[in-house]
Amino acid sequence: MYDYISIRKDTNYSVSVPVKTIAKIAAAISDTEKVGNVSYAINLGEFRLLIKGILASPEGNYSYNSDEEFDEVNLVEIEIPQGSENIYEEQILRVAKIFAENLGWEIKE
Repeated sequence: MYDYISIRKDTNYSVSVPVKTIAKIAAAISDTEKVGNVSYAINLGEFRLLIKGILASPEGNYSYNSDEEFDEVNLVEIEIPQGSENIYEEQILRVAKIFAENLGWEIKE
């Protein structure tokens, strides 16, 4: 099971950014590994934090397992493995804040 942190501009997912922007932010975070078109992973001890750039509809709908080739994203989701949040809470929130601050978006836990 996973918990999620969503990072978006607003409840309507009204602002998109180029995939390249997400890649630059991810590259600036140490130990980040690219694992898909707009997917990145960070190993935290025995846990693996997954960061996904997503193109969501205005209602927030998207295909969960999709790592389609698209040019822009309007949602960043961080998948938090169950049990890791208590151990790595500071590191997880630091990653979320880096994305939110660089994009000027909000964090929704």
